[in-house]
Amino acid sequence: GLLTGCGLIVFPSKQHCFLQTYRKGLQLKVGLIAAIYHKTLRLPSIGVDVSNGHVTNLASNDVERFQFTSVAAVFIFVGPIASILILIVGIFVTGPAFAVGFSLMILLMPIQIHVGRKFAQFRSRVAALTDSRVSLVSQTVHGNRVMKFNGWEDSFREKIAYQREQEVKVLYKASIYRAFNEALFYFTSLLVSVITFTIDVIANGRVLSPKTVFTAITLFNMLQNILSKHLPSAVMGLSECYISCRRIQAFFKLPEHRDVNASDSEQCSIASEVFSLIHVSCYWDRASAGKETSSIVALSDISLSLEAGKLYCLIGVVGSGKSALLAALAGEMPVSEGKIERNYASLSYAVQDSWIM
Repeated sequence: GLLTGCGLIVFPSKQHCFLQTYRKGLQLKVGLIAAIYHKTLRLPSIGVDVSNGHVTNLASNDVERFQFTSVAAVFIFVGPIASILILIVGIFVTGPAFAVGFSLMILLMPIQIHVGRKFAQFRSRVAALTDSRVSLVSQTVHGNRVMKFNGWEDSFREKIAYQREQEVKVLYKASIYRAFNEALFYFTSLLVSVITFTIDVIANGRVLSPKTVFTAITLFNMLQNILSKHLPSAVMGLSECYISCRRIQAFFKLPEHRDVNASDSEQCSIASEVFSLIHVSCYWDRASAGKETSSIVALSDISLSLEAGKLYCLIGVVGSGKSALLAALAGEMPVSEGKIERNYASLSYAVQDSWIM
């Protein structure tokens, strides 16, 4: 009667808890995807090395961990309380031998937690390899025409195959730990039941009754689901979420593009001038102005004026700085030395490469 009553209470409460935690996990997933999308739109086109594959992996694989972990994470708090209650009921119903089986399950927990942490480490390695592979595929698709012109199909196919091979090797090692964890889960119930009943028979010298056996097995199954499945899954999921948090946080910390308005900059001294560059120097791989961390010069000591009502054409050989000058005028490339004076109501910029978001 006690077990039946507990089952009637647990069933609706468990389903309600599952609904609420899964809903919160889904809300967190959707919110992170939206935040990643908005962050992508604010990234500058120059000075930040972020591939499309990395962003895609963040918005698909990394945020998915939060949804899956939201259901199991509640057992970090509920698991110990439920385990103590099961121990009390087990001792009351089946006798002190139940505490032996309970202790054995507790001893097996560190093994499963260790396996869960190792799986999380492999998950981090898989994420890095997936970023590299997806980035290489994106570069192949983007430069498909150049690749075919030069006959590089075999070379790129070998590189992609090698990246995928490395990724599969790590996934295989992670699958071994997952399989060991699952095997230990199914083996624990049988092992604990045999040891508990053997000790009960030897210590008390009594014959096992169906009431004692079935009650103990039911309690052990409930305890096993908590200690051997839900609790290690929560630890493993939280470890994966921690890794995903670090990756997403590093992405959110990337410098953003700052909208350049004429009202925020110095006004041109001549009213007819729209732009006035005075001894401007910029660097390709400098994330923000004023950091002396780069030696790759994009523009060096440029001074020029652009007047309103005129059409200007920028002509030069490859690598002469045409794109760098346009990026500096648009505010995409920070100015390290000199200054740019502006005098306009609004500014529009059509990029050279088409893109699809």
